[in-house]
This record gives sequence, C-alpha cells and structure tokens, in this order.
Amino acid sequence: MKRLERENSWIGILDCNNFYASCERVFRPDLKGKPVAILSNNDGCIVARSQEVKALGIPNAVPIHQIEHLIKQHNIQVLSSNYELYADMHRRIMQTLQRFFSGVEVYSIDEAFLDFFPINDAEEAEEFARKIKATVETWTKIPVSIGIARTKTLAKVANKWAKEYRNKTGGVVIVNNEAKREKMLRNTDISALWGVGYGHRDKLRNLNIQDAWLLSQQSYTWARKLMTVQGERLVRELNNEPCYDVENELKAKKILITGRSFRRDIADWATLEGKLSGFCADNAARLREQGKLASVVSIYMSTNKFNPNIKLFRESMSMALPKPTSDTHSLLQYTLALAKKMLGSTTQFPPIKKATVTFYDIASTDQRQLGLFESAQDGTSSKVKAGSRSMNKRIKPKTTLALPQISDESTHKQNKLSKALDKINQKMGKGKITWAKEDSQAMISHHEKLSPRYTTRTDELPKLR
Repeated sequence: MKRLERENSWIGILDCNNFYASCERVFRPDLKGKPVAILSNNDGCIVARSQEVKALGIPNAVPIHQIEHLIKQHNIQVLSSNYELYADMHRRIMQTLQRFFSGVEVYSIDEAFLDFFPINDAEEAEEFARKIKATVETWTKIPVSIGIARTKTLAKVANKWAKEYRNKTGGVVIVNNEAKREKMLRNTDISALWGVGYGHRDKLRNLNIQDAWLLSQQSYTWARKLMTVQGERLVRELNNEPCYDVENELKAKKILITGRSFRRDIADWATLEGKLSGFCADNAARLREQGKLASVVSIYMSTNKFNPNIKLFRESMSMALPKPTSDTHSLLQYTLALAKKMLGSTTQFPPIKKATVTFYDIASTDQRQLGLFESAQDGTSSKVKAGSRSMNKRIKPKTTLALPQISDESTHKQNKLSKALDKINQKMGKGKITWAKEDSQAMISHHEKLSPRYTTRTDELPKLR
C-alpha cells in the first residue's frame, strides 16, 4: 500500500552532515575540528566544505587559486575529491537504513527519504529516528541529521532545522504540531525551500513573498498559475497535504552526462576531439550497460570565465538523432559533427576550458517508438537537424548537418563491435581498448591531493612496519 493512501503516516529524510569532509575524517581523526575543503575534478575549485570552512565565509565553487591566502591563514586542509571512497560510504549508509525501513528512497549521495509506516505516533517516530541516527553514526562514523513530517517538503524543512540547531535538537526534528510548522516556515527563506529555483525565487520576491510561510498561505490556483502544477504541489505539501510518495525503486535515468574542466585550456582540435570522443564513448558504454538508447545528443563547451584576457565563449548545441542508438561509432560521428559546427573551424577556435557530452531522451531498447513511415529495418538518414543555444539564451536558426550514410548493416556490425569491446574492458579493465579517436585518459582526473581509497583498495591501506 502506498503511503499517500494511508492516513497519519510519517516521512523522514536523513542527510549526512558535510558528507565528503566527514568521509575523510572517518579515516583521518586528525582532521576533526579542522577546516577541510574538497576539490573538484582536476583540483580546480571547491565542491564541498566542512562546517569550519563555511564559518569562514568561503563559498562553494570558488576557484582554489582565489583563496590561497585564506588557506594559508587558516590552515585549511585541502583534499582532492575521492569519489570511490564517498560512493562506498554512501552504499554502507543506505544498506544500514534498508535494515530498518521498508521504504528507502535514495535521493542523492548523502540523502535518503524514509517511510516510517506503520509508526503513526509522533513520539514513537522521533524516538525511532534517534535510534537510527545513533546506529548510522556508530556503524559508519558519519554524522547525520533527520527531519520528520507528514510530507517530503516539510521533512526537508525539518532536516534543515535539525542541522542548523543540532546542539539543541540533537540532530532530529519532527513537525508534529501547527505552532512548530508555522515557526519553521516563517523562519525559512524562500530560496532555501525545496523545489524553488532561481527563476521562481525572483518571481516570489517581486511579489513580496520572502519566506515559506507566506507561500503556504497562497491559494492552490494561484500557485499553479505562477509556478505550474509543481507550485501547487509545493503549497499543498507546505500545508501538510502529501503529494509525493517514497519511491523505493530507482527511476530510470532520462539523461546521461559526462564532462570535465580541463587542467589546461585546449586550443588544438586533435586534443579536443580525443576528449569529446572519450566522453561520448563513456556515455555510450553506460547506455549499453543499462540496455538503453539515446535519442538526442548535446555538447557544451566554454572558455575559462576567470581569464580576463580572452572573450568568453559558452555554447551548447543539440541534435535529435535520426534513430535512437547506443552504438559508439554512430554517436561519435554525431558528437564530433556537432563540435565542428559549433566551433566553425578545427584550426582556429577559442581555448576550451570545459566540455560535456550529454545524451537525452533515454529509452529502453524495446520501448523505441517508430516514426509514422518508419519500420524497424529502416536505414539512418544522412542529414539531421541541429539547434544551438548561445550564452545569451537566444535560439539560433536550425542548421542541417550532413553526415556519412549509416546503413542498417553497418549499424548492426558496429553494435556487435561495441558490445565486444565492452566485454573486453569489463574483463581486462576499463579503457584497455578504445576507439582510435578516443583519448584513453579523457576520464582520468588529476588528483594531486587524493587520500587513500581505504574501503575499496587493499593496496592503499596503511602498512605497519
């Protein structure tokens, strides 16, 4: 029975406090109480901060070179992102939760929604949450906070209070009466509310709606008109009307994206082609692993926005494929054709600092919808329509890209080849065999301050001498 069909049921959200920094501290007790900053791929900017770094006023996503003086002044411990460690710690936490809850929805790497059914009593739910908090922290050493309410949105608000006032709350807050709900909403800025993006935030502030309480007092019709049906659901949830259930099953991904900020700007086509091919091949391999097909390919490229000596270039371009596919060979041709069209020239173009390759409209191999006059055996067109979006959001006219003819026979052979490469790389190690255009190092990030992967690499464990 779904939770939305039950009355007086509680829903919670568990959030790991400063997750990346906390994972590092599990194996480095000497970092406890010290400011810790985690860097992005290639050690370019800060992507995660401990509470001590946040207290210094250092924002997220700031380039590391801009705060070198603060790092020295406050002795900030700077580490490369250790995603293998973080993913394994995430797995351990989720496995712990699944031992106690029948409904666990993994929301992100450091968050999960929890279904408290059949617990209906508020005191019992809070007591159980404190038991879960203590268990997770004992078994994994990761500090967590838990917010509990009748709806997901209110649970997120409660979790925020549990984290900010953890010395008073003990890291657990439940919205169990109207007075508490009103107090929390009045003291929750509209920008901190789950489901309110920048666009809606500005609209609401222009209407003098500054906090979650004022938003909750608006009519459902008004909310739907201003913020679509999602806005109506948001207001309903703020008023204790559940609109979202705890989803036990992971939803199929509708998008696959791979990209990097490069350590050095790329101004030659051979190098850029290798990077883009590597990103494309990685996406294609994941498509086949999931038994999926991509219908749209998109690329994004930009120069270094922090370099005042060059004009900012930031463009994206997408194309709807003639036929959904997971064939690496075909996807490489589409991706590189888009890149060439975007740059205009392969001999002279702006120095590229960041690039991504994205596949949209992901569908299962048995769910592909054929066109009105198309059969499953039809060949692929040699021309496709592409559109681009510039940095000023102006849509450019659609452009026709001419591609080599890709026949059914060729596609069938290439699919067999791609699957054969997948098997070899799975057995011998990722990247053992690559496509000729592919940069085998495209997916490798430079981590000069990487800590050991304590839980997954036995050769990186400390050695006693």
